[in-house]
Amino acid sequence: MTDQKTYIPTQFESEDPILLLDLILAIARHKRLIIALPLLCLALSLAYTMTVAKHYEASSILLSPPTSDTDRSRLLPFTQSVERVTASLPGCAGNRCHFEIFPDPKNGQTVILFRAGSPELALQGANASARAILADSLSQGTTPSAVQQKLMATLAERTHKQIAALAQTLPRKLTLNAAIMQWPQAWRLAEIRADLSLIMFYKTLGLTDASNYSTSLDKFITQQSLYPDRDSIPGPVQEWLELNAQEKKMQAIRANLQDIAKTELVVIPGILPTAPAPQPHRMNPAMATLGGLVLAIVLAILQEGWKRMMLSEQNRSKIDQIKTALRS
Repeated sequence: MTDQKTYIPTQFESEDPILLLDLILAIARHKRLIIALPLLCLALSLAYTMTVAKHYEASSILLSPPTSDTDRSRLLPFTQSVERVTASLPGCAGNRCHFEIFPDPKNGQTVILFRAGSPELALQGANASARAILADSLSQGTTPSAVQQKLMATLAERTHKQIAALAQTLPRKLTLNAAIMQWPQAWRLAEIRADLSLIMFYKTLGLTDASNYSTSLDKFITQQSLYPDRDSIPGPVQEWLELNAQEKKMQAIRANLQDIAKTELVVIPGILPTAPAPQPHRMNPAMATLGGLVLAIVLAILQEGWKRMMLSEQNRSKIDQIKTALRS
């Protein structure tokens, strides 16, 4: 006679969880919800996609000297120029146009990508943005020569103010041409000293070497030794001549820097816009449908779980206690 062993279920088996059959049962009981909710999400996503306006893309390219600088802050002047263009275009009112600027310092390229509601407006915005950046390059210092020209303009403005102030202290009213004819050696000395001052200015920026300074210094010492009666000219007049010489040299330097800066930034305009661009906030119908399906299944499981929980007298009593606590 064989002994019959009594089967004792484990704790996991005796808890009665919602297993695979329970999940299938929940889906079967709530099939209308599981079908209707994904279809509703699909319809809403399609409706939203159809109502969102199409955008077209066009791009222009800026060529500048290659640099190892990858800091995006250097694009801030470009961004300001494009923002001004976007605000001025009638078709871009109401935040209808968008742009992006992509730097490529190693190749010396900066791409301006412009998005608008029509291909013509996208192309107009891309090219107008590039032209605005080119026009603003000198004032904003977006190229190496433009930076130097901007610094030189600041120094020239300060020098001009010094000349005007010093002119009030001269013994008599002088014109530059008359002073040069009266003191030609002093003028040559002033020109060399102006060279020294500008070289020192460039040295502080790390833009020149010491040999240039030494050459100009040798010229100054030689010229000074050839000018034995240099002490006969009043001190304010000599300083006034030096400042005028410095201003004239800065005018020539600034003109040269402006010409160089115009060649450092070259615009390659856009020709044709691309096809309609994907919208950054466009709803994906497939993802919306999948999300609706998952939500419907979760709701079905929650409803089945709630029904099973309410079968227990103890659970119903706890729910009544919760309701009473919330009302008090």
